[in-house]
This record gives sequence, C-alpha cells and structure tokens, in this order.
Amino acid sequence: MQGPAFQLVIKNQLHLLFVLLSRTFLPEQVSGRTNEHHSFNRERFKPLLEYMENHFDDKMTIESAARSVSLNPYHFCKTFKKLTGRTFIDYVNLCRVNEAERLLLETDFTVTEIAGRVACDNPNYFTKLYKQYKGITPSGVRK
Repeated sequence: MQGPAFQLVIKNQLHLLFVLLSRTFLPEQVSGRTNEHHSFNRERFKPLLEYMENHFDDKMTIESAARSVSLNPYHFCKTFKKLTGRTFIDYVNLCRVNEAERLLLETDFTVTEIAGRVACDNPNYFTKLYKQYKGITPSGVRK
C-alpha cells in the first residue's frame, strides 16, 4: 500500500529530474542559437559598419540604416546596440571623432575645416563632441 502523499512525492521527483535535465542540456541549445543569431547579425551589419567608418561625412538616418539591413528602426537600434555596445548615433559620432583626430594629427586643416569634413556643420558643437569623446579639445590636440 502506498502512503497518502505518494503521488506528490513522485511529482516532486519528476520535477527535480526535469530541472536537472534542463540545466544540463538547455543552456547549450540556447547559447548555440544565440551565437548563431549573433553571428548572422554580425555578418548582416558588417557592410553597414564598414560604410559608416568610411563615409562618416554622410548624414545617414536611423531609418535609412535600418532599411539597409532590412529591419524596422526599433529592432535595428536594439540589434545595433547588442552588436556594437553603442547606440547608432554614438557610433556615428565616434567614427566622426576618430577621423577628426586623424585629420588633426596628420593635416594642417583648421578645426573649422575638419568639423566640416566630418559632417559637423557647427564648429562649437564639434569641439564639444570631440572633447566628450577624447577628453581634450581639438585645439588642445594640436598643441
């Protein structure tokens, strides 16, 4: 004869078995899918990122960037942040500031000319942006 809580004990043991099985096998399947998805997105975004790094002077919108990888703007922004660790605007600004740094170090262009070359129409905003990313003003780099 079975005790009064026999069915509860069996259910509990089955639950424990399922928990152990899911802890053992499910993480591998989930991480495999995540890595595949991440790798797919990395390849999907690669041409866009290369374009952004080489055409920092283009005024690209989130909508046009999202269209280029066949995503709506919301999912584009989420995926872009997961892949790069930065927002789209932050990444664009970083590309522009990096190019500005190169121009400051390798050319004799004025700060205003460099601001124009990296698509920052307002030299004061450019100086503020540069300082935010590099911790020093563009004219400070030249000194």
